[in-house]
Amino acid sequence: MPKPPIQLKRSGTASATPAALEHGELAINYNVADGKLFWKDSSNVIQSFALASYLPASGGTITGSLTVQGDLTVQGDVVTLTTSTVVVEDKNIELGYTYTPTDTTADGGGITLLGSTSKTIIWYDATDSWTFNQNVELTSGFSYRINGTSVLNATTLGSGVTSSSLTSVGTVTTGVWSATAIGPTKGGTGLTSVPQGSVLVANSANTISALDGGGSADAVLVYTASTDSVSWATTLDAARLPLATTLAVGGVIVGTGLGVSSGTVSVTYGTSSTSACRGDDSRLSDTRTPTDGSVTTAKIANDAVTYAKLQNVSATDRILGRSSVGSGDVEEIPCGSFGRSLISSADAAAARTTLSVQPTASPAFTGTVSLPSTVNMGSATGNVIFNLGAGATENRFAVVDFIGDSTYTDFGLRVGRTNEGENGASVITHLGTGELQVTALHAGSIVVRTNNTIALSISSAQVSTFGGQLLVTAGSGSSGSYKPGIAVSGDDDTGIAQVGASPANTLSIVTNGSERVRVDASGNVGIGAAPSTKLHINGQTRVTDGTTNIDFVGASGAGFIGTQTNHPLVLRSNDTERMRLKTTGSVRFLPLSADPASGNEAGDVYYNSSTNKLRVYNGTSWVDLH
Repeated sequence: MPKPPIQLKRSGTASATPAALEHGELAINYNVADGKLFWKDSSNVIQSFALASYLPASGGTITGSLTVQGDLTVQGDVVTLTTSTVVVEDKNIELGYTYTPTDTTADGGGITLLGSTSKTIIWYDATDSWTFNQNVELTSGFSYRINGTSVLNATTLGSGVTSSSLTSVGTVTTGVWSATAIGPTKGGTGLTSVPQGSVLVANSANTISALDGGGSADAVLVYTASTDSVSWATTLDAARLPLATTLAVGGVIVGTGLGVSSGTVSVTYGTSSTSACRGDDSRLSDTRTPTDGSVTTAKIANDAVTYAKLQNVSATDRILGRSSVGSGDVEEIPCGSFGRSLISSADAAAARTTLSVQPTASPAFTGTVSLPSTVNMGSATGNVIFNLGAGATENRFAVVDFIGDSTYTDFGLRVGRTNEGENGASVITHLGTGELQVTALHAGSIVVRTNNTIALSISSAQVSTFGGQLLVTAGSGSSGSYKPGIAVSGDDDTGIAQVGASPANTLSIVTNGSERVRVDASGNVGIGAAPSTKLHINGQTRVTDGTTNIDFVGASGAGFIGTQTNHPLVLRSNDTERMRLKTTGSVRFLPLSADPASGNEAGDVYYNSSTNKLRVYNGTSWVDLH
């Protein structure tokens, strides 16, 4: 523990010796002409000497050497040494002395070497560490040690460093690998031993195993596709033999009906399922008549079946088809003259007359065809296509008119195509004062496509999705009566528009016919003003949480920032309160226990909680304001 400091006190008189002193106390009388320094020696006798002979009481310079045989305590804020070398006999230098030292009082303490930038060794409580703001370099031959063990030198990690988070190393030229086996995904096998006569295979993904031949019999490697695996086999079945195989004497082919003896493959012939069929087998003869009904269409040559081989028709006026429900055999279907129009020109001509169809390559209706109130077209399967103007040899109009009322007897709704060829327009025309409705019943959507790409989709939830840009007019009117291009239904003077003398590349929000907010081409936003900065507000601005209001006001050539309610105004930086303007009018600075070590600029001010003083940075050091 350090010795208690010297206590300095006045004697209480102009020149008299103090009545009493404790050991470690010094007393100075205040007669300048007869100033003396008093102390108590080891015999409890108060001693003194004239300060004028040594050091003026008001301070001064000692031109000779000064020897202090006792302890020297300096209670000022700054000790300045102008010597080039400071020699200290003590082995230990204590910093941050206080009667009750803690990590909090030590926080920020250290050594600062002034240069073009400060070189510091600082201890911080938050990290519980010494922090160097410069590199630390060791002389050649030395190393970094922890608890007496070398952990790093210029070329080598210490032998005690057995755990590391290294992600890459240089080329390893020597050494013995004694760690976990390296798996296939990292370029290894994952094995620690391999028996003699083994083959490395991967019968599971990313897993290599040693397939041991066993050494008891000759074998070959076999790949089985059904299991996607490799194994040893001492026999081969017929499915695994190549088309051309030379076998040694005594070799065996495993398979029904096959065997090898003295290098010759023997085949068992017969009529059973386990024997082979000879080339001269009568079952292979072309003269044999199939009796099992196994002759398929693919086995019959084109044009091989003549009409004579078909079944006879039982009577006149019959066509072959099927009138029974469902699939099945071909049946004879009786038919009259109308049915015979498919095979008789005379009957076909009579049928065309009945149907009012002209005999052309592409038949057309003549006159007026009356249809029932409901016409069903198409079958249960397949597409239904209704072509208008399909046989035209020139550009012509093609329209379908819907007449649904007595007022517009020519048409009420027309769906048509103009006669400009591939550049023609497809048109839907509606007459009348009612609505032209496009309706998707149930949960369907309405989709508009251009170039086979969705341009507009309206879902059953009435959500409209545009596949490209939605272009609207900029709006119309003048200030006070603007009509925005995008407006609110039922409120046509409120919405989004482009207004002003130079509206290009700007966007404005309009309410009640007047511009309220503008975003210009540079991204500047103006509220009640043409913006000249990123945010330009004309008028009083308020930020509130519902209880506390902070107003930004410009008035009478001055700007005001403050609270309108009975709450203080707090300034924060780095999410920490730095200064508070109270409702009483006083200003409170964030207290700090020590001078800030870095980032200081001339004019910086803070309140020192250790000395209860305001301090200012003069550009070189911190000094008290009072």
